[in-house]
Amino acid sequence: MRFRVAILTLLMAMAVPCPAQTVRHRVVLDVNTVLYDGWAQAIVSAQNLLATFGPGQVEVEVVVRGPGLAMLMKSDTEFAEKLGALARQGVRFAACGQTLGASHSRAEELLPFATVVDSGVAELVRRQEAGWSYVKSGN
Repeated sequence: MRFRVAILTLLMAMAVPCPAQTVRHRVVLDVNTVLYDGWAQAIVSAQNLLATFGPGQVEVEVVVRGPGLAMLMKSDTEFAEKLGALARQGVRFAACGQTLGASHSRAEELLPFATVVDSGVAELVRRQEAGWSYVKSGN
């Protein structure tokens, strides 16, 4: 009987979550607008997530697709400094490979911290299926 009680106590202790575990948040931001307001919204959202949850507590990926691809082009320097600062804080910027090809652009034309994914929509789906929170930026 004592053995059963000891085993039951051990199993119950293992089922209680440890309060020292860190909660990590994962957020994917969707940018598919050419409007600067949508780009600014994505930047502010990423900054707010980092400030609110703190270092090491949140993963952020900005998926840029369709007309939003201009946001990551070297030729458009309006937001390059802010995007670079976010990249240095761990925010990932994913450019849609389908949009890149359709616009006859090359990966070399993107800001240096941007990565190319096969499809922006597919990347959004993969992230959501993996449990990431989805946030739309812009109209």
